[in-house]
Amino acid sequence: MGIPSPKLKMGGPTTHLPYLVKHFENNIDFDIRTFEFGSKRDGGSQIHNKEGMVTKVLNTLGTFSRFVCHVILYRPDIIHINTAFDRKTVLRDIPFSIFCFLFGRKLIFKIHGSSNLIHSRSRIYRYLIKLFFLGASKVGVLSDIERKEFIEHFGNVHKLIVVKNIVSGKTITDKHFFSKIPDKTYALFVSRIIEGKGLEDAINSLPLILKTSPEFVLIVAGDGPELRNCMDLAKEKDLNNSIHWLGYISNNEIPALILSSDIFLFLSHLPEGMPMALVEALKYGIPVITTKVRFALNYLKDRNNCLFIEAGDINDISEKINLILTDIDLQNKMKMQNPKLAEYFNSEKVGTEFEMVYRNMIN
Repeated sequence: MGIPSPKLKMGGPTTHLPYLVKHFENNIDFDIRTFEFGSKRDGGSQIHNKEGMVTKVLNTLGTFSRFVCHVILYRPDIIHINTAFDRKTVLRDIPFSIFCFLFGRKLIFKIHGSSNLIHSRSRIYRYLIKLFFLGASKVGVLSDIERKEFIEHFGNVHKLIVVKNIVSGKTITDKHFFSKIPDKTYALFVSRIIEGKGLEDAINSLPLILKTSPEFVLIVAGDGPELRNCMDLAKEKDLNNSIHWLGYISNNEIPALILSSDIFLFLSHLPEGMPMALVEALKYGIPVITTKVRFALNYLKDRNNCLFIEAGDINDISEKINLILTDIDLQNKMKMQNPKLAEYFNSEKVGTEFEMVYRNMIN
């Protein structure tokens, strides 16, 4: 199995893949070997944290060389590679697909989030995507909706399957991220701050929310290239008294931050896979307001697990926030139902599902 570099501290795979590895390490029917795969640096908000093209190419060549050595040495029954299915990762993954095709190795690509490449009309990229699928026995995506999109554009019905990420128990720290004031309501936005994640929508909706709920406070946890622009927007609107900027929060600290909040906001415009912070919010029973991303549409029910909003609609955001603030029965329903839903993503259930996938690939 290809796993992220231990140096990485951000990104979805770092929050769930270690639990899948641990599941198979504890399973006497399986022998799992891992190798570092993908970027060796967090993207970060600073230019010097990003990998240049030359560095990426050299790292990929080094990874592919180690991969070939692993395959020759261990002759695995299954090769599991995690990918993002964007322009860079498809190019990166094609040599692994072709190698597995030529040497008869069973390969599963697990896509932890697909970009708009799925809708690309470029003949070059559509040919490259055929090479991506060529050597894969299975390609795992994170929702039925995403699977239907892939089938519509690329076929490969027999290869495409729906899989899950593990959301496992974490030790809850007693760290306090902000000073809570009685009678205030705290809504949490936690994300990498990039274009399309919806933080600007949250800020633009805030004046409308404060008209009817002056006790409302927006908590922003995250760092990224759009953070400064969002902070400038809040300053321009004179909203900083109603916003707490926490900056980067480690994955291990997110559960404690969720438990310190009253509402979880997920406002992304992007084609998300399985947003791990959103599932963490479900696990801990916090009321959720979310856009209609694939995962949410696949697993969540409106007015049962969440309130759906239209991406970018600040009137809808403010109305749904004010609704959830005033409807105690709705809050209690989410607090009761969401932890039950999150059980579908625990280590035992997801690990067992992957066992079945692997066995089916070699039978």
